[in-house]
Amino acid sequence: MGSKTLNTIGPTSGGHATVMSVLTSADTEMRMRTIHAEVERVLDGSVSFQSVADHLIKHSKGPRPLFVRTRYGHYRLLRMTER
Repeated sequence: MGSKTLNTIGPTSGGHATVMSVLTSADTEMRMRTIHAEVERVLDGSVSFQSVADHLIKHSKGPRPLFVRTRYGHYRLLRMTER
């Protein structure tokens, strides 16, 4: 493991692309805790759970959501046909 430490998901951390990549690879719904663990694995560093949770929640609402909350604590990537 590297010594890289990341605390939040943001536009400069590469976290947004990582969350997208994790959910694209899964091609199904994932538990938020599993998404968080995969983001940390891919980025090889510590990421705040709350940061990942906030990112998923923020981008599952509004006029152009990227994610769908399928049930409590579970998300998946919004399919192009659903947009």
